[in-house]
Amino acid sequence: MEKSWWQRIFFWHKKTIQTSLGIYLASDGLWVHQIDSDQDDIEYPLVNDNLEAVISQILHDYGPSRCYIILSAQRYQLLQVDKPAVDGPELNQALLWSVKDMVSLPITQLHIDYYESPAPASAKLNVVVVDKDYIKRLVHCFFDKGSEIAAISTEEIAMSLLASEEPQAQMILSHYRGQDLLLTVIKNGQLYLQRRVRGFQELETVSADELNFGAADNLSLELQRSMDYFESQLRQAPVSSISILTDGASDKLAELVGVNFNQPVVSLPKSSVGSKFAQLACANLLNEVDH
Repeated sequence: MEKSWWQRIFFWHKKTIQTSLGIYLASDGLWVHQIDSDQDDIEYPLVNDNLEAVISQILHDYGPSRCYIILSAQRYQLLQVDKPAVDGPELNQALLWSVKDMVSLPITQLHIDYYESPAPASAKLNVVVVDKDYIKRLVHCFFDKGSEIAAISTEEIAMSLLASEEPQAQMILSHYRGQDLLLTVIKNGQLYLQRRVRGFQELETVSADELNFGAADNLSLELQRSMDYFESQLRQAPVSSISILTDGASDKLAELVGVNFNQPVVSLPKSSVGSKFAQLACANLLNEVDH
């Protein structure tokens, strides 16, 4: 797709920005990772939606920066719709009308983007919907401080950077505090399946002992449901591995879930999930935007 309006407004910026940041914009704070730096990742808490003040502090600390942002799930909606029988500029307009009854905002306030599933059996488009006013506000927070946004992405797309570009499908379970679980399946470096699962918003607070009493088994059932859909509806071979990205007792969770599957189940290394998403933002910046 062509560049979004928020990317085009930076076209005249002088290429003097030396610092590149990955930022994970969560509901309760911003996590920042700097490329080519030994500095620890930093969390900047959000209080009463003080977005301007927090971004101003980040850019004061790091200086003018080129930023890749990953939005947390509360900042957008991801909807699946039937692919319209139009192309080009007409497609965006058709998608707006397809999603207008699924969202609470008026159609004039929607900014959308979309991506297709690489699965041959899928006739759906995945449409990302954000509040246009919020995106404008976010863009100007950086623009007014002499910085730029290279791109804005979602948690689902970021998951493709956690999996290797192998022909075998890999399932990833990720969870950030206070959010629903995200289950994704990646194959050949592409996102084939994404699904949000309710009921595990406080997974990071569950102790290793508590996981033994049903939580791990309940989670295993949700994983199996997604795997069944991937095989039967998308007509794909079974996933070859399961990876878990969550705070809390993630090693114990991987151990208990692994009992229920033939595939290897591992806990992904990280200092925190928020920090990992900020690092993935930088990886996406290097792998995609500069090419």
